[in-house]
Amino acid sequence: MQAAAVALAPIDALARGLAALNPGLPAVADERSSLAAAWFLSPQQHALELVLFASAYVWMFVGSISSFSRVCARAAARARPKRSVLDVALAIALAGLLASAVVFKAQRGCLVFLLQPCHVFSVTLVVALLGVGTPWGEAVFNLHLFVQYAPWLALAMPDFRDYGLPLEIEAFVAQHVLVAAVPIYLLVGRRYLLWSHEPSCWIVSHSFWALYHLLVLLPLGIGMGANLNYMLVPPGPLRWFGTAYRWPVQGATLLLAHIVGARV
Repeated sequence: MQAAAVALAPIDALARGLAALNPGLPAVADERSSLAAAWFLSPQQHALELVLFASAYVWMFVGSISSFSRVCARAAARARPKRSVLDVALAIALAGLLASAVVFKAQRGCLVFLLQPCHVFSVTLVVALLGVGTPWGEAVFNLHLFVQYAPWLALAMPDFRDYGLPLEIEAFVAQHVLVAAVPIYLLVGRRYLLWSHEPSCWIVSHSFWALYHLLVLLPLGIGMGANLNYMLVPPGPLRWFGTAYRWPVQGATLLLAHIVGARV
């Protein structure tokens, strides 16, 4: 018992630290909103899962980054197509839709939600479109490719509980359609070479985005009382799993990243 208490002491300390980020965070979520955070999971469970998941993803990332770096070095010597007018036009369109999201979120006082993955993906795809013909553009695109399932899930299961401004829903749909479509354009148009045959690519990509959720969105969401990408309160379909909802999410996203890596 004493050994277990000593082993769990760091977890308890982390749990107290997470709770201290926002002492006023409610225990029960406001079901009328998808934005408000709550202690759906206890601070102790957050701390335990943070340590377990983050340790696994750091191990995956560190174990694959050297192989990924070699892939980048080999790719740097390849000949590439030049950036086209359509590449630039799509980048401008996507940047415009991202700017509309900034306006809508500023009006609703929730600018922190610009850190949601699909807004970050909008930025990475603008970089990829403007980076056609460059080694860094190719790297950004290939790293993004393994989270390509995300905008499709957002379109299939949208949560519009907090949307009410004119054209806000239409802008959401347009942005996510473009985030879903641009990688297809870049693939079909052969704007980039694919690295999907390299296992290190999907491992580095998935572990990077998973760590972004765990180390950025989770503590920031607690501190600001914001349910960033459902890191604190699950959406309706995941409520079936109760307080274990993070485990199927981790398994499903890992599987989807692997499937994309194997099929593209």
